[in-house]
Amino acid sequence: MTDPDKSDFVEDALMAFRESSVTEGPSDQLRSLAAEQIRSFSTQESEKSESVFNSRRNFMFRVKWFGVVTGLCASILMAAAWIG
Repeated sequence: MTDPDKSDFVEDALMAFRESSVTEGPSDQLRSLAAEQIRSFSTQESEKSESVFNSRRNFMFRVKWFGVVTGLCASILMAAAWIG
């Protein structure tokens, strides 16, 4: 059923895999590049979040003033209707 050449091939491959050396963790260069990318990403995110905050803040001020103006207009119209 099983070919002896194939089983020897698998055993040889597994033995070579077990005997190969693997370094512990990433290289120093890779770690420094990753740290640099993380730092640049965090500064970009803080600048972006600040601009998003300012745009939301401006939008909320516009909504507030629109409500004030609408309420003032409604009050003037009601006063004019009551007088007139």
